[in-house]
Amino acid sequence: MLSYFFFFAITAVALFYFFKFNSLKEHNKTLAKNNEALLAENRKFENLAMIDALTQIPNRRFLDELYTKRFEEHLRDKTSLGVFMIDIDYFKAYNDFYGHVEGDAVLVKIAQTLKKTLKRPSDFIVRYGGEEFVIVLKGTSLDGVLNIAKQLIDAVEKLKISHEKSKTLPYITISIGIAYKNAAAQVTQTELLAYADRALYKAKASGKNCYVLCEKTIY
Repeated sequence: MLSYFFFFAITAVALFYFFKFNSLKEHNKTLAKNNEALLAENRKFENLAMIDALTQIPNRRFLDELYTKRFEEHLRDKTSLGVFMIDIDYFKAYNDFYGHVEGDAVLVKIAQTLKKTLKRPSDFIVRYGGEEFVIVLKGTSLDGVLNIAKQLIDAVEKLKISHEKSKTLPYITISIGIAYKNAAAQVTQTELLAYADRALYKAKASGKNCYVLCEKTIY
C-alpha cells in the first residue's frame, strides 16, 4: 500500500514538473517572439528615421552613416569618390510666388527625378536640408562624374516646371557643386563635403543651372 502511495506521489511530482517545464518552454517561446517583433518594430522605426517624410528619399542622418562607410570603402579599395551638393535655383522666390504647397510638390518631383537618374545601387542621394540634396558616387571616373552632373541638370530642365520668378530660365533649374578625389588625395570626408559646398556657391555665382568642379580635390 505504501509503495502505491510513493508511486502516485512521484508520478504527481513528475507530472507537475513536466507541465511546469512545458509551460515555461511555451512562455520562453512567447517571449522570443515578442522580442523578435520588438526588434522588427525598432528596425522599422530606425529605417523611417532615415527617410525624409516629404520626398521619401534618405535624409541627412542616412548621409552621416553611409557617407562614412563609402569613404572608408573608397580608401580600402583605392578607388575614387565624387560628392555632389545640389541646390534648386531661386527656390525661395518660387515658394513666395507659388506658395509652400507647390514648393513641397517641386521638392518631391526634383528628389525623385534626381534619384531615378542615378543608375547604380552603390550611388545614393539624400535630402540635405531645405532645397539642397547630396549625391555620393563611388568608383566613377572624373569624366563619368561630370557626365552624371550634366544628366541631372538636363533631367530637371526636361520637367519644364514653370518658374516665373527665375532669372535663369522660365522653369525650375538646379545648380551642382562637385568635389572629386582619388584614393591618393589627402582630403578628409568632411573636407570633401565642404569643397562640394564651395563649388556649389561658385555655380550659383556663375549664373546657376550649371555645375562647377572643385579642382583642388582631384589630387
